[in-house]
Amino acid sequence: MSKHELQMPLIEDGDRWAYGGDQEWCRTAWRRGCGCGPTTGANLCAYYAMTRPSMRGLYRGSLSPFSKEEYIDQIEDVFRFITPSYMGFPFAGKYAVKFRAYALYRGVHLSCSGCGAADSAQTMYDFVRRSIDAHNPPALLILRHRAPELKEDNWHWVTVSGYLDGADGKQVILSNCGEREVRPASMLFERHPKNTVRLLCFQEER
Repeated sequence: MSKHELQMPLIEDGDRWAYGGDQEWCRTAWRRGCGCGPTTGANLCAYYAMTRPSMRGLYRGSLSPFSKEEYIDQIEDVFRFITPSYMGFPFAGKYAVKFRAYALYRGVHLSCSGCGAADSAQTMYDFVRRSIDAHNPPALLILRHRAPELKEDNWHWVTVSGYLDGADGKQVILSNCGEREVRPASMLFERHPKNTVRLLCFQEER
């Protein structure tokens, strides 16, 4: 079996350890309802700060251990750049621009590559593999999807943290609302008129 899973931030949240941030932590009802994009951005910031000294400036709080209150502060800080409307933040290209702007504000230069639209399930899975192998966790936008398993994840951003390729086929590991999830790549990236998914991968520019 081939497996590569990046080290996601673990944050103590009551009786669980959250696997990345949870938009339900946001301090207002409106932000809790539309905070998936900023939460994904906070996950990227925390991961890069934790794993690359040159990118420590992306995350304002302590890294060992992560504090839930400081993580909430980070989500709120990213909100200032990735600011959803009443429709949320359903634009991958705009997300890339805004997250790069946030990183530059924190002193880090990023480039971005993307995958989606006309790409096949295999192409998107290969994009995930390359990104994870390069230690760059992608941001995934599930704009709409026909799979019943993803009914609650339409119009939603999550963080891709790894992949599996073994007896159960090709799978993708996600950080979604503080939970670790594993989804079949064939389902998640199924090319179908009722499905719209986008992947973004950010890289540090030296």
